[in-house]
Amino acid sequence: MIRRINHTGRRRILREHVAIVVDDRCMPATFTAQLKLDGFKFNSDARVVIEAYRGSGGLWIGYDWGCVSALRKPPTATLDGFESVEGLLFRVRVIAVHEPHQILGEADKIPFVPVGEAPTNKQPLIKTLPAELGDLVWDVNFDDETPVLRVNRSLGNWQVVAYDKAFRALVYPAVLREILTRILIVDNWTGDSEDDDWRVKWIKFAHKLAPGYDDSIFDESGKWEFIDASVLAVAREISAADCFLNHLNPNPERT
Repeated sequence: MIRRINHTGRRRILREHVAIVVDDRCMPATFTAQLKLDGFKFNSDARVVIEAYRGSGGLWIGYDWGCVSALRKPPTATLDGFESVEGLLFRVRVIAVHEPHQILGEADKIPFVPVGEAPTNKQPLIKTLPAELGDLVWDVNFDDETPVLRVNRSLGNWQVVAYDKAFRALVYPAVLREILTRILIVDNWTGDSEDDDWRVKWIKFAHKLAPGYDDSIFDESGKWEFIDASVLAVAREISAADCFLNHLNPNPERT
């Protein structure tokens, strides 16, 4: 689906002005939205559209949310175009009524809150989703706006697999190594990004694991030392070796 969009003069709608709640207790899932647009001085007849999407170039579905002066209440919409709600993000756009490609305001990359849970501003560093991976158990995909840990759908309940302690013991340090290698070695990232860039967030996370590398991570040898130190630190944080040993030998008193 191709969209011609004019972003000139667009106002940024902050995340605190948007609340999306998803209910997936029955399928298809539904969502509701609460929007606070009064302070932005948009034209009262400007159209409001909410889009649900997964990935930067994947499926997206738009929902008509009325106009600025008459938002739909109670606004409820069905997510019947998605096989699951895992990894879904939302976008709110205010569009000029006489210029349908003129975006007056936008809020993007809005995470949802599952029904019954309290809202939070925290966002996970990585999304975990099922995928068709052939004989691979997992991989890390970088085609999205943030890295995605993909778990082979053929394993059955992929969520149980993803949260298994033995799986995490083996996979989490490897995931961190792959992501930091992508940022610092493959992309040769130099730190010149906005704070909401996913690479900034991962480097900040790694610095918490392995402090003391602020100046040296852009030196070639310093990059590899920083990656190794971060991976060892996260393995220590989750007690990776002990977790996997317990998986191999869950009842040591019987041996």
